Amino acid sequence: MENIKILLLRLKRGVAEGELPNGPDWRAIATFYITAQQGMSIQARDGASRKALLAVADCAMAAWDVLWSRRKSFVIENAELAGSELLLPSRLPR
Repeated sequence: MENIKILLLRLKRGVAEGELPNGPDWRAIATFYITAQQGMSIQARDGASRKALLAVADCAMAAWDVLWSRRKSFVIENAELAGSELLLPSRLPR
């Protein structure tokens, strides 16, 4: 939990300094990235290659713009189901 608090404080500082918008669920975003970091740590401990770890980092960073921009595609309470498929960002009305 300490890692989440540290990242959350940095994100909130970014909001205060105008680097990031006010509004997104920064706690959830901090939790997401710390979870990815911890998972990568476990993978590294278990022998994952540098290439594999960098691929995970690339995936986590690919989510950044969607997470902080507050697009409805990743806000759970606004998620819509179409049949058995969750609507992805490319399918949501703008």
